[in-house]
Amino acid sequence: MHMRTPNRSSAEEEADDLVAEARGRATGIAHYPNHISGPLRRRYVLQSIAITAYAAFGLYVGKIVLPAKLHAFVFKGVPAFVLVAAMLMAILNMLSVVLDHHDKRDNELNYERFAEFTRMLGWLLLGLATILQVLQI
Repeated sequence: MHMRTPNRSSAEEEADDLVAEARGRATGIAHYPNHISGPLRRRYVLQSIAITAYAAFGLYVGKIVLPAKLHAFVFKGVPAFVLVAAMLMAILNMLSVVLDHHDKRDNELNYERFAEFTRMLGWLLLGLATILQVLQI
C-alpha cells in the first residue's frame, strides 16, 4: 500500500483529513480525492524512468546486475526476464500512486488493491528470479 506523504506526523494527516471532510460537506461533495505530495509524485516518476532504463539496458547487454552489501547478484537468461517482470511490477506500483492523485473519482480502494497486487507479485517474481538464477536455469 502506498503512503500519502512522507515524513508527516499523524496529527498533520488527521488535520488534513478533517479539512478534506469539511470541504466535502461545505460543497456537498461526499468524496474528496487523495492528495499525494508533489515531491513524492516526482520521485516515483523519476524512479520509474530509472528502473525502465536499467531494465532495458540490462536486457540489451544480456545481464542485469543487482548490487548487494558484500557482492552483486547477476541475472542472465530466463531469470533476467523474470527480474524485468518484477521491475515492471515496481514501476506499475509507483505509477499507480501518481495516477491515484490525478484521478478525481471515488476509487481509492481500487488503487490500493492494485498497489497491493503489484507489490506482492513483484516480490514473488523477484524470489522466482533469484531461485532460477541460483539453480542456473
